[in-house]
Amino acid sequence: MDRLHQAVGETEFGSDRVAVLLVDVDDFRSVNDTLGHSTGDRVLREVGRRLTRVSRRRDTVARIGGDQFALLCPALNEDEDLGVLCERAMRAICAPLQDGPHDLTVTGSVGAVIASHGSAEPEALLQHADIAMQAAKQSGGNRFEIYTPALRGPADYGRELAVELRRAIENAELFVLYQPVVELTSGFIIGAEALVRWRHPERGVIAPDQFIPVAERRGLITAVGTFVLDDACRQLAAWTHTDGFPESFKIGVSFSGRELRDPDLVARTAATLQRHHIAAEQLVIEITENVLIGELGDAHHAIESVAALGVRA
Repeated sequence: MDRLHQAVGETEFGSDRVAVLLVDVDDFRSVNDTLGHSTGDRVLREVGRRLTRVSRRRDTVARIGGDQFALLCPALNEDEDLGVLCERAMRAICAPLQDGPHDLTVTGSVGAVIASHGSAEPEALLQHADIAMQAAKQSGGNRFEIYTPALRGPADYGRELAVELRRAIENAELFVLYQPVVELTSGFIIGAEALVRWRHPERGVIAPDQFIPVAERRGLITAVGTFVLDDACRQLAAWTHTDGFPESFKIGVSFSGRELRDPDLVARTAATLQRHHIAAEQLVIEITENVLIGELGDAHHAIESVAALGVRA
């Protein structure tokens, strides 16, 4: 744990990552039951030696209890793949072991987690590696799983994703893609739709269907919506200053049900348009059918209030 704390702390000062692998020998009880505890002890010692041989000089290999081992891999660079480390550990374990006149083969289940930028708690990393390892065992063993919040229950997943999303908003990990709107008769691009994405530091780009529902439930949707609206208006302002760019070009921004109930929605929209010098009629508010069904009264009032600014809906 001391080395894990040090490794996590060192990620605050660079781009390196730290990984934790939790290795559990599959069906180890049968080794003790059928071949005796002395053979079981020899198996554990050999597994430890093999994990040490396939680890890097700076890594830490530990037996943390029973038939369970942990590998701490600090200072991983972007070229070092976590899956490759897991495969290396698994291959080392499953090579035949010589036990007297007989060859003995055991396998291992590996759970792994990776973190960067000093954002993880060491205890949480071990817990996440254990969750991934249990998932590997439940899938039949002799395999590895890399931790994602989806391995947890829905409630835990939502809580963890909400914490990460709040941090993502603060760290500017959200970004907006713009999907062209094409007029079929002419083939001209007449507008664009703003589509939010999340560039997660460990899991890559996350689609909105995975984090927008969490943002709505956890009270973060206003912050997300404010960012998208501001970025869309900023981008539209940049485009309209380009020579020959059509003044009739419109940009669409989706509003969620929670945003429609926000009493500051109209004032925030008006302020954003004014800040970027965007004509209200160039902004199109997009509302999905399920929002209209669930928020009909509030949506109707919000749409009327925003439309009064000149915004299209």
